[in-house]
Amino acid sequence: MLYDKKSTRIDKDIEGYITNFFHDKTCILCGDSFKGFFRTKGKFCSKRCANDYYIAKRRDKMAQKRAHAAACVICTTPITQLGGKIKAYCSNACKQKAYRRRRYMSTLQEYILQSNNIVFFGGAGVSTESGIPDFRSVDGLYNQTWKYPPEVMLSYDFFANKTKEFFDFYKNKLLHLNAEPNKAHLALAALEKSGKLKAVITQNIDGLHQKAGSKNVLELHGSIWRNYCLDCGGAYTVKAVVNADDVPLCNCGGVIRPDVVLYDESLDYDLMINAMDYIAKADMLIIGGTSLGVYPAAGLLEVFKGKCLVLINKSSTHMDDMADLVIRDNIGVALSGFVHIEGH
Repeated sequence: MLYDKKSTRIDKDIEGYITNFFHDKTCILCGDSFKGFFRTKGKFCSKRCANDYYIAKRRDKMAQKRAHAAACVICTTPITQLGGKIKAYCSNACKQKAYRRRRYMSTLQEYILQSNNIVFFGGAGVSTESGIPDFRSVDGLYNQTWKYPPEVMLSYDFFANKTKEFFDFYKNKLLHLNAEPNKAHLALAALEKSGKLKAVITQNIDGLHQKAGSKNVLELHGSIWRNYCLDCGGAYTVKAVVNADDVPLCNCGGVIRPDVVLYDESLDYDLMINAMDYIAKADMLIIGGTSLGVYPAAGLLEVFKGKCLVLINKSSTHMDDMADLVIRDNIGVALSGFVHIEGH
């Protein structure tokens, strides 16, 4: 009787031990349930499942080593390659472009290191990488269909006589208030901070150079961020133009106009003299994002007598033969290749 009680007690202890230390588990390969000791990392119901799993895992790793998914470093086209050395380019054309890029970046860096008084002269192409269209490229404003030619709608005569239509075009096509500085703007700001770049002379009216951190910016064609009343001269922000349902009006009843240079208007004389002075004293002039077809601004370059003239533009210009270095590449890539940009 005592033995039977003891045997029963031992059976209950063993049952409790099994209940406490062995849990129901599911095989990660076949999905069958099995009892697994809770302290171990048992994942399989049998040795066969374990062997099949690890054989498949090794096969997948070997396949991953043989195949590499990558993108061309120039055009970002996806590249799938099997075995051997990992390719960085999708074609010989991209490979040649990368070689040319390394070569011009090396030359440009050498010029900058040798110079202590650099001036940058830029056009609409500087801001295209920020999503702002230029004027004369294939996708530019001048190559689109409008009721009137853009140069007419952006003239002072059109502003004076068809003011509402002027502001409709101006607000829809020239105001890009959410645009952010691109690599070119940031690189120029960093170059100015280093003490090498003395001035940014721009034909753009978007204010992105200042937004990137540049301090000494000469805006030859004005800025969309400055506006004033034609009657009393009161200053207004761009919100006064954007929020107006019709023609923006001052409290005095006068028309508020943007502080930008329109066709038929002259550039600011003092600003032009200041720009000429910077260019004349520069030992290096970098021209970027402009076809040099807009005068009199383009005529400023004739006073440059420094050592290094660099042209960065996707299309050719009439000054290419005069330049020490001509770069046919995105201006953001060209300028950011050697300048450290904080946060990038």
